[in-house]
Amino acid sequence: MSSKEEISWDQYKVFLEVYEAGSYSEPARRAGLTRFAMMYHIRELSKKLGVTLFVNNSHGVEPTSAANDLYPAIKKVAGIIGEREENVKEFDKKKATTIRIGVSPSLLFILSPYIKKFCAEYPKAKLMLYNKESAVLLEQNKIDLIVDIDTQLKRENFTLVKLFSQAAIFVANKEIAPKTNISKTELLKLPIIGYIEEVGGTQHADFLESNKFFIEAATAQSVYALVKNGIGIGCFYEKLFVAMNDPGLERIIVDGMDMPEINIVCAYKNYLTKASKTFVEGLVDFCGTL
Repeated sequence: MSSKEEISWDQYKVFLEVYEAGSYSEPARRAGLTRFAMMYHIRELSKKLGVTLFVNNSHGVEPTSAANDLYPAIKKVAGIIGEREENVKEFDKKKATTIRIGVSPSLLFILSPYIKKFCAEYPKAKLMLYNKESAVLLEQNKIDLIVDIDTQLKRENFTLVKLFSQAAIFVANKEIAPKTNISKTELLKLPIIGYIEEVGGTQHADFLESNKFFIEAATAQSVYALVKNGIGIGCFYEKLFVAMNDPGLERIIVDGMDMPEINIVCAYKNYLTKASKTFVEGLVDFCGTL
């Protein structure tokens, strides 16, 4: 390859955008260019490499085997460059920045003291919180990081950082709680409220659902509201119960029933922006105190 045939990093960036989008139109729109300009960059890159990178199909473009071979290496380099660019930048407390976070409402309740502290320290930081399809949004680079249960985030291209572990427990309104220690048989005679979608990946999910008085709630807030109003005994996460600090509720110990622990993790892709990295580092420190 002569000096005239040297490939610029901008051309490789165009290649990545077209490869991941499967078309010229969407990357062109994001870059403020025309579709023909994107096609020109790909044509020039193909010429310099001496291979065909994309072929047209009914939906846009399809990568060739040469493009499939090239993509992993260029993607890895892009991640390294992006990380280095962000790390050399100073995270200025006075500079406006946005951090997009996927987190469930129940975990948000536990982490709210840290979020309050972070926002006070970085008043220009705007936190955008999402609680649905977080893993999908992270895959699509529409959010920066996720805080969730580790079993829901086992994906090869995610980096997982453990934050804390917590067990599922039973909680009741003090006014209707029969006693603080009951047997499994006694438990099945009482209305049980839980959100099986989160707690029920456990070995006790079938047991809880076998109770004819079982009420499945959609969120931790729903469980809390029903328990608070004396509807039944709630299946909660331990740290959520502690964070709520409600003197009207008390923990119920079920003899012979050891509830398993779950791991809460922070997940992100190849690299974090400086702002997101600062947020995660502080979050890890905070969770170490829970």
